[in-house]
Amino acid sequence: MLTRIVVCGALLVLAGCASVNPREDYERTANLITGAAGRKVVAPLEIVPDAAPNVEEILLDGLTMDESLRLALMNNPGLQAAFRDIGVARADLVQSGLFTNPSFSLAVALPAPMDNNNTQAAIAQNIVELWVIPVRKRAAQHALDAAILTVAHRAVQLAADTRAAYYLGVGAGHIRRIADENIAVAKRLLEAAEARRAAGTSGELDLNLARGSFVNAEVEAEKARLDEIAALYQLSQLLGLSVRSEKLQLSDPLPQPPSAALVDTPVVQLARVSRLDVRAADEAVEAARARVELQKRSVWSNVSPGAAWWAPDDEGPSIALTLPIFDQNQAQIAKAKFNLEKAEKERDALVLTVTQAIRETLVRAETNWRIARTFENELVPQTVKSLEMSQESYRAGRTTLLVVLESQRALLDAQRSSIAARQAAAISVAELERAVSRRLPDILDATGEPNRIDSPTFVNPSISGERP
Repeated sequence: MLTRIVVCGALLVLAGCASVNPREDYERTANLITGAAGRKVVAPLEIVPDAAPNVEEILLDGLTMDESLRLALMNNPGLQAAFRDIGVARADLVQSGLFTNPSFSLAVALPAPMDNNNTQAAIAQNIVELWVIPVRKRAAQHALDAAILTVAHRAVQLAADTRAAYYLGVGAGHIRRIADENIAVAKRLLEAAEARRAAGTSGELDLNLARGSFVNAEVEAEKARLDEIAALYQLSQLLGLSVRSEKLQLSDPLPQPPSAALVDTPVVQLARVSRLDVRAADEAVEAARARVELQKRSVWSNVSPGAAWWAPDDEGPSIALTLPIFDQNQAQIAKAKFNLEKAEKERDALVLTVTQAIRETLVRAETNWRIARTFENELVPQTVKSLEMSQESYRAGRTTLLVVLESQRALLDAQRSSIAARQAAAISVAELERAVSRRLPDILDATGEPNRIDSPTFVNPSISGERP
């Protein structure tokens, strides 16, 4: 009887108390996102319901970039769903530390023997877990860490996508306003051509050119409005919003392109320690390495000591074990080794991809920044001056309307190209931050550049001049 009490008590102690609560894991993920994306996130929102953003209040007075990032990181349903992967990994970690349930057997002899010892019972517990559980928990912990890093990396990607979509929307809005202003200019040119035709100072050709320019300006404005709507709907999807696009009023301008010459080597080194997907790949390698050790320790799959007793009072120890004669777990050990090699190669491939992607992103970013500064500082001011001169010559009768229309078209093209260049420059910053998993000030610090970004003002020279 004493043996039964000791065995049962030991099994109850081994059962312990395990619960699955991933709240601390969510907090770790939020801290990683804060360091990489520059925005604090609380997820899932069911954990801290008071942190849910008030969408109507945010949209009331215009949507800033900072508000967009907050909405994306806290309201995007895809990211909210990804956080559940952390809960699953936490549950796997808890499961990895649990012992298997004990086995109980009962046998009754029929017919009953003369001595009435017709009942035999036994209880046993597989003790293989004593040397398997530590390795199994280590593998599950690495898998949990990899899940946390993967979700945080997804959030960083979402933040970069949100910045890019925001800049696309801002740029599309600028192009639409330029197109609307171009309609007004084209209308004034048409009125001037009609007046000169009535006065007999110009012919039907000038009037037809002016009419064609006005119609073309209206068509271009419609296209620009459609592009803006498409950009805002794309942003709404990232923010997890179902509102109509006209409710999104973007209040931040396109930023000035930085004046920096970036060196790829320190940026690549920064990315190697900052990229959350690379760190997740490192954790996956360690998890695979632990699984190799786990399979090696699982050669003996069942060693179950226990106690047996016979009615009425006979009792004694028992043991059951599976002899590793035919199956010595060699296939599973080999499989685990192949998975380890695969994880290592996948990590190496990811590091190579990241390295080359960063170098390409750096070249693209610096080129876009130079192009944007060239348009703003040189090309757009030149075309503005050319339009003003052509309008003055047309009023004085020294040139035809065709020259004015060509100057107007050149300015419109320059302004559109300037906006596109500013868009590309701003998106390049987002892409660079995505590639490195760090904000631009940190990247500039790593390359030794001054930690400075020019004032984010947008110069939008008017295409309208004096009435021709």
